[in-house]
Amino acid sequence: MKTTVRLNAKILPLIAFLALVMQIIDPSRVWVILLICLGGIWLICWWWARKMAKALRFEREMRFGWAQVGDRLEERFTLTNDFSLPATWVAVHDHSTLPDHNASVATGVDGSSTSQWRILTQCTRRGVYRLGGTTLETGDPFGIYTITFEDPASSTLAVMPPVLSLPKFQILSSSGAGEGKPRRYSLQETINVSQTRQMLPNDPMRLIDWKTTARHGDFYVRQFEGAPAGDWWILLDLHKDSQIGEGWDSTEEHAVILASSLVAQGLHEDHPVGLSI
Repeated sequence: MKTTVRLNAKILPLIAFLALVMQIIDPSRVWVILLICLGGIWLICWWWARKMAKALRFEREMRFGWAQVGDRLEERFTLTNDFSLPATWVAVHDHSTLPDHNASVATGVDGSSTSQWRILTQCTRRGVYRLGGTTLETGDPFGIYTITFEDPASSTLAVMPPVLSLPKFQILSSSGAGEGKPRRYSLQETINVSQTRQMLPNDPMRLIDWKTTARHGDFYVRQFEGAPAGDWWILLDLHKDSQIGEGWDSTEEHAVILASSLVAQGLHEDHPVGLSI
């Protein structure tokens, strides 16, 4: 974290220098008092700023690296002060790109203590966003010095499109044509016999293959092919010239939501799913 200390009251050294010159030219208690007050405040604030520049530590944590539209993102912030005196004010400036995520706050922290807070943001738009970096500003009680902390650390957040529950439909059923391959352990069976095997105690009588039973002199049952495991290919057209509307009402958003919902349903039904954009 890069730290800089900036002098705000740049006229203060000039006033102190003029008071010193006047004391040399025309000695007076006024100039002495002015020098002591200005010099003392200046020295105390300089010492305060230097100590605070080394004492403040800042951390931000995110629970997950991805979310879905509608989810609530939680970030936790920790500000630690290792100096014995308090940081009476600390301005936190957030540089995240996530929409509606406002993590900029004004806070403070006591001496030798830690302050924690959380920011909750609802994810409203899909995309890949950056969380961070962060700029902190603080200063001495008189405002003579400002300490700036530049924390470039950031993390990437992927916000996935929402997934809808689609109406029940079938693609490449057992009677359809396509590149479907029979699944041996499918819950849905076809009428095609794949092989025979010896009968087990729990096998129903209707599955007995009498020809094989007569040939081997022992009970054999038929095993059927599973329903074809058709690959799902989803073609998503995102060319800008093909879209109309803006925001949630655009055809692009509707197409993305439909494609993601189809992918989720296909995977849930144990289909190999491919997406082409």
